[in-house]
Amino acid sequence: SHTRRRAVRNVLAALFIAVAAPAAAQPPTTFVTPGDFAGQPVHEGSATRRMLLSAVQPGAQAAFLDIRPGGRVPPHAHSQEDLVLIVVVRGPVLYADGERFDPEALRPQAAGTVLLVPRGNWHFLEAGPDGALLLALPTRREALPPAVAARLPAR
Repeated sequence: SHTRRRAVRNVLAALFIAVAAPAAAQPPTTFVTPGDFAGQPVHEGSATRRMLLSAVQPGAQAAFLDIRPGGRVPPHAHSQEDLVLIVVVRGPVLYADGERFDPEALRPQAAGTVLLVPRGNWHFLEAGPDGALLLALPTRREALPPAVAARLPAR
C-alpha cells in the first residue's frame, strides 16, 4: 500500500511536470501585412497587385489587390485553369460581370464576401471612398466543399 501510494505520487508528479513544463521549442508564427509584399501597379494604375504566392497553378497567381479609393478596375478576365476565389478583405467593393464597364451594374460586396470567378468570366470593380483590399486565390472546383461546388455553372 505504501508502494502503491508512492507509485501514484510519482505518476502525479510526472504529470504535473509534463503539464507545467514549457512546450518543446517550435518555430514561432510569422506575422506580416499585405504591405509587406512588393507591389506593382495594375489595371491602369487603379490598383496595386501584391504577389502572395506563385506557382499555385500554371498561369495563375495568388495575390492581394489593393484598389485605391475610388479606383476602377476595368473589365478583364482571368486565364487560370478553373476558378479564382476572391475574398473581400476590406470593402465594400463594387463588383459586376461584363465586358463593358457599366456603373449601373455594380453591386456592393462587403468585407468577408467570397466571390468564385470562373475562367474566362469578364468582370469589373470599383472601390468606394476608403478603397478596397481583395485576396485572390486560384483554386479548382474539386477543392471546394461539395455544396459550394454544386452551385457553380458547368464548365
